[in-house]
Amino acid sequence: MIELNNVSFQYAGNPQECLRNIDLHIQDGECVLLCGGSGCGKTTILRLINGLSGCTLPPGWFS
Repeated sequence: MIELNNVSFQYAGNPQECLRNIDLHIQDGECVLLCGGSGCGKTTILRLINGLSGCTLPPGWFS
């Protein structure tokens, strides 16, 4: 299962958040498509989920 609750993200040096208050719940076995316009945050969400965002999360954040 993948679960994001009220997630916001801002890249360093950028004065505004690129993601704000995102909720995403994906159950085991579900197939999900993220779609939207250029710059809407699709890649940023995927980078947060797979740990490539460069941010440090507290221990136990992912299980």
